[in-house]
Amino acid sequence: MIFRTILFLIAISLPVISQNRLEKIILPGLEYTAGTRVQNAYRGVSFIIPRDWKGAMPPDQRVFLLSSNVKPGMGIAIFQSAFSEEQIIQFLSQSQNLGDNIILKPVGKPKVSGNKITMEYTSMTNAGFALALRGKFNNTVVFLFTGPAKQKNYYLQILEKIRPTVVFLSPNPKKLKTAWTDALSGKMLKKVSVEDDVGDYPTVMHLCAEGKTQIILPGDQVTIDSEPTLIDGFWEVETDAAQSYLVITPSKRKPVRARLNVMGSYVVLENGRYYLSTSTVCR
Repeated sequence: MIFRTILFLIAISLPVISQNRLEKIILPGLEYTAGTRVQNAYRGVSFIIPRDWKGAMPPDQRVFLLSSNVKPGMGIAIFQSAFSEEQIIQFLSQSQNLGDNIILKPVGKPKVSGNKITMEYTSMTNAGFALALRGKFNNTVVFLFTGPAKQKNYYLQILEKIRPTVVFLSPNPKKLKTAWTDALSGKMLKKVSVEDDVGDYPTVMHLCAEGKTQIILPGDQVTIDSEPTLIDGFWEVETDAAQSYLVITPSKRKPVRARLNVMGSYVVLENGRYYLSTSTVCR
């Protein structure tokens, strides 16, 4: 459920890759702080995370979840393309099930004003507002903030503050690939446990510049006292339908490909967790 997921994600998430206030391409599982401009490159939408809030896109989900340590409630940003005004109205007119028995029911009908569509929601204990904005590149973003009914006006104010920060761009999935490549270049990935099986994926990877890599293959013993021979190869990031993959091609062997995510202090490849640190081999 979305509400349970956001509490779990924000509670364990650590900023694995250094951040500043400049625009950041959203990488699944990485947390972004208030004041950061985040961009969904696949949909071509960016906005600034409001004061007192932080956000992350959970692995294997396509929504950006927001929470706050000082304010009650939660927020969601949903990115879409090829979403007509009629489809947005239909979506906003439905009850919104956020999980954990939080079901928001629409109050009245959506209000349309230019490229903006708004909707109010209520439940037995909560209140909420949604804001949908349509861009010139056939892209759409829907924000929804909800929490205790007595904070109703606050959630409306949050949306009013987010709206002028929204920028619509031409979708460019290559930016997602570049962001992952920059984040991983010069890093070492070391498997947390042999129980984290990722098929033929290496146990240790040094991801150096120019797509070069040195790896330790599965089955090689990795201990404090012995350092196995590193095998040369190449690495690259591929993107497909908003999902990223790390492709490793050992010398004279077939390439292996795994889904790429971040979760807290780990990089997650399919079902395997890897520590991320600065490479001791790359120069």
